[in-house]
Amino acid sequence: MEQHSDNQFPTFGKIEHFSQRRIEQQMDEESRLEQKLETIEQRKKYCENAQRKNELAWANNNSLNLPANH
Repeated sequence: MEQHSDNQFPTFGKIEHFSQRRIEQQMDEESRLEQKLETIEQRKKYCENAQRKNELAWANNNSLNLPANH
């Protein structure tokens, strides 16, 4: 039967540390993605509101420029 030295395989502590670090990295990445999504949603809402205002302004402007029926 072959003997393995302890340094040939990572110890449980090293694996646990790596796993915890990876979890923290994933949580950080998830947080960044949530912030990006929130920013995108805010920009989308701003653009939708601006588009609505623009459409209302065009409709109002066009109604003022209609020729009078004589």
